[in-house]
Amino acid sequence: MTELAPIRDLWDFGDPAASEVRFRELAADAEAARNGAYAAEAMTQVARTFSLRREFAEADAILDGVDGGPHGGV
Repeated sequence: MTELAPIRDLWDFGDPAASEVRFRELAADAEAARNGAYAAEAMTQVARTFSLRREFAEADAILDGVDGGPHGGV
């Protein structure tokens, strides 16, 4: 089984855009490891990075995708 990074270790609150990149990579790694729950958790953090940048529509769209809303699932 692939070791996935702890969520907290990937955050740089001073640079949400860089954190977004790390969380998207983590989500892809989790999907490859067939860990959909962890991929979904990583994508909630991607949404959080957009909220910190005050890009709320993008954050909402990502969260819609995480919960299987109109934008699809993770």
